[in-house]
Amino acid sequence: MIKDADLAVGSLSDVHKDGFIAFSNFQIPTEDGERVGTLTTKGTYEQVANLPQAVQAVAADYYRYI
Repeated sequence: MIKDADLAVGSLSDVHKDGFIAFSNFQIPTEDGERVGTLTTKGTYEQVANLPQAVQAVAADYYRYI
């Protein structure tokens, strides 16, 4: 686990045969004042197809989930 990093990208290797998800701080400021983050997934289509939408929902209303 990486904690307190603004940007982290999970490695894509065969070690994670059951898939994984890695995401960063979603409050990284951009030049135009927006906020961004990164999301890296690995797995079969069925394992990862809905992960971006799930992470987006959590990022949009983070405090609801903690």
